[in-house]
Amino acid sequence: MTTPTRQPLNLLFVNGIREHIFRGGEKWMLLTASGLHQRGHTVLISGRPNSEWIKRCAAAGLPVYPTPLRGDFYPPAWRFFYQLVKAHHIDGVCLSMEKAVRLCGVAAKMAGVPAIVSRKGLMLMKNELLYRLAYRYIVDRVITNSHQLKTEMCQFDFLSPEKVSVVHNGVELPPLMSQSEKQQLREKFKLPVNALIIAGAGRFSPQKGFTDLINAFFRVRQTLPHVHLVLFGDGEEKPQLVDQTKTLSLTNEVHFLGHQQPLPTLIQLADLFVLSSHYEGMPNVVLEAMSAQVPVLSTNVNGVPELIEEGVSGVTVEPQNPAQLAQHIIGLLSDESRRKSLAIAGRQRVEHHFTIRQMIDGMEALFYDILAEKGKGNSEGIHH
Repeated sequence: MTTPTRQPLNLLFVNGIREHIFRGGEKWMLLTASGLHQRGHTVLISGRPNSEWIKRCAAAGLPVYPTPLRGDFYPPAWRFFYQLVKAHHIDGVCLSMEKAVRLCGVAAKMAGVPAIVSRKGLMLMKNELLYRLAYRYIVDRVITNSHQLKTEMCQFDFLSPEKVSVVHNGVELPPLMSQSEKQQLREKFKLPVNALIIAGAGRFSPQKGFTDLINAFFRVRQTLPHVHLVLFGDGEEKPQLVDQTKTLSLTNEVHFLGHQQPLPTLIQLADLFVLSSHYEGMPNVVLEAMSAQVPVLSTNVNGVPELIEEGVSGVTVEPQNPAQLAQHIIGLLSDESRRKSLAIAGRQRVEHHFTIRQMIDGMEALFYDILAEKGKGNSEGIHH
């Protein structure tokens, strides 16, 4: 007896993010859309014209259909999306940002699209009329990236546990660098070859807690004076962070390296990765550091406990506590064998639980399940 083959899906991914922004949510959507496309599904992309989201999707070889997204009630967008989903016989749409839900979601519901999902990587839901209407009557399923975030969302009476699905983020496992390659990388960025190096990465914003990290680093150097800190990223808080390093006389020890790719490769120049965020969804950068076999010290926020097995594949501390953060940094930098153990276990945890393949499996299964529930498909696939 042969196993029936599922019919490929026709999918539309819509992201309402503003033109110049491309962050973790957009990266997730692009990875997921590309992964589903590579499996033989038809995946269309829409968003604002000339947005970074549209440009990167087009560069990845995905068909893009940009359109202006203005306000929450914009008839030209409803007409555009209605015609798009009808013309391409769309089975399911994946939406990011409330504007996409209220414009594309409404049109897709009117056009009879059977599977409408909204992806939420942070707790940005409100108990307001527009949310209640959208998530009670338009959206079939909310996707989030951690069980902790699901629990928070289900506090709203318009979201039942059955309506919220968890699909963890996934990352690729990068090749591991040799010691000489790491030294060459340090030389490239004009970093001391033999120093202990801490790395942080992300958007420079208050949410990410880089002020805490720099304050902790100042304390660390009182005990370990030869340690350096590298920060990958950029953002609105950079001028304040630069001023902070000047005030603490750390301008030669804190290195702002800007946006650098591929981060999972470059981060291997570090002896320890630190996430200092005040809140997160499921921080992809922690997965990237673990995948690169760099030991991780992270604030114990939101989805982090689902990534890190405490004391096995990483270490966590309370957020907004530079003194405690410094204490743990000193402990880890002083114990090379423990760092190595955490690093190896971290990469193994990613390999077993947080690969892109597993993430795509989860999204693919989610669409097929919704369609089957609605009688629009079965184990053999979708029938147009």
